[in-house]
Amino acid sequence: SLPWALQQVAEYIGGGACAEPVARDSVGVAENAGVSNDKSKAIKYLLDTSSRTPHKAARLYYQNRGINAATDMRIKTLRYHDGADVYFQGKPLMLNGAKVRYPCIIGRSSANGRWLGLQQIFITKEGVNAVSEIRAIVDTLYPESAPNKIPKKAMIGGMTGGSVRFGEVGKVWAVGEGIETMLAVSI
Repeated sequence: SLPWALQQVAEYIGGGACAEPVARDSVGVAENAGVSNDKSKAIKYLLDTSSRTPHKAARLYYQNRGINAATDMRIKTLRYHDGADVYFQGKPLMLNGAKVRYPCIIGRSSANGRWLGLQQIFITKEGVNAVSEIRAIVDTLYPESAPNKIPKKAMIGGMTGGSVRFGEVGKVWAVGEGIETMLAVSI
């Protein structure tokens, strides 16, 4: 559990007792150990139309991030989509009558043997994080929206209490923030 892991780290580095974890906003958390029907359909669609093999945009992204070896890794919890819909305020983002779509890296979040949702990292075809482009589109279409309402990573379902796991827990654990960071550690 998170409190146990924090306690172990605190004791190892000499930090003493560990504070209780801070309650987080529950927005996006999967409902009732599963996901709502709409979210479930969105997750199923993304998984059914994605691949375990990194597409060209993902390979370029990994190269740009300095983790070239990640293109050869096949991790059960990572998938790749050539053009997933971008959502803003719960609806598909539309530009000139067409849905805004970007290639993405998809991480499946799980906890206690069940999965909670998906994390999407939208990237450009050139292998760059697409957040700036998405923010520019939203700023153009919805100038009254605060720029901080566009997350760096999109979620369907939830991440609270879960993680994108890259393998089985063994004698040595590596825990960190971010798919790219943990791919680098895995390499």
